[in-house]
Amino acid sequence: MESRSDVEIIREVLKGNTNAFELLVHRYQERTFGFCYRILKDDEKATEAAHLSFIKAFENLGKFRKEARFSTWFYRIVYNICLDQCRYDKRIVREDEDNSSESWSPSEINAGLEYLGAEDKKRYLYLAQKSLTPEEAALIHQFYYDDLSIAELAETSGMKPGNIKIRLFRARKKMYAVLENLLNEEVTSLIK
Repeated sequence: MESRSDVEIIREVLKGNTNAFELLVHRYQERTFGFCYRILKDDEKATEAAHLSFIKAFENLGKFRKEARFSTWFYRIVYNICLDQCRYDKRIVREDEDNSSESWSPSEINAGLEYLGAEDKKRYLYLAQKSLTPEEAALIHQFYYDDLSIAELAETSGMKPGNIKIRLFRARKKMYAVLENLLNEEVTSLIK
């Protein structure tokens, strides 16, 4: 396993050993594809976006500030390429919020999720996450799965920290609405 840091590999690439960039590709390719897939929801487009991200990163490696984390700089490129792809495809679709009269609180939804098995939880959370726009899905994924801080998300997305917090709040609220509907349907089907 390659133990050199990202910065050491970048220095080597910038000195002329362009083959060393392959180490970064191997290090980040799976997470990059997964990140692209969560936004684009299409294997081909996610693969293409991941490839374009590595190409763009390679072409702009000289602009990378070594005091920053490479992953943050790189995922900003990935994020922007995915959003450009969404805009190009006109795939950004906003779902109308459900205006049901009966509403569950977040704590009731959490309590309902506690009774589900691990596979059911994953399925419900996956379905809830599908209701998000690509930007919201990217923020949720980076915050909860990649453990990026608000400051890192701001750097990655180019948004202000306050906007990140608002978007995360709205995304969670949208996911709760979907979970509420799904759990309501589940309870109704069990009663019948």
